[in-house]
Amino acid sequence: MTSKSNLKKSVQGWLTGILQDPITKILMKNSHLTRAQIETLLIDILSENIAERKLVYEEKAKLRLLKEGVSRGAFNRTLKQARGNVIKSIYTVILLGYLG
Repeated sequence: MTSKSNLKKSVQGWLTGILQDPITKILMKNSHLTRAQIETLLIDILSENIAERKLVYEEKAKLRLLKEGVSRGAFNRTLKQARGNVIKSIYTVILLGYLG
């Protein structure tokens, strides 16, 4: 089991590495997701793998790259916006495929 400070360092180091990747930067620039939304989605989806345990949203909110993290409410709002944008993008691709 990882301590909270080690978990935060591990997740933030991992996030920083991903977000600094040149291909990630190009894809983010041309995406409909904001940096905060991408960061939040990644934390939500993958942080439990690093922690090797279930994390509550309050813990996930503290893993953001901001010094103090964000509130649970702000994390959840950003996550909802990110999920909505991803779903809309998927529907757009399906619509374009359907229309030919």
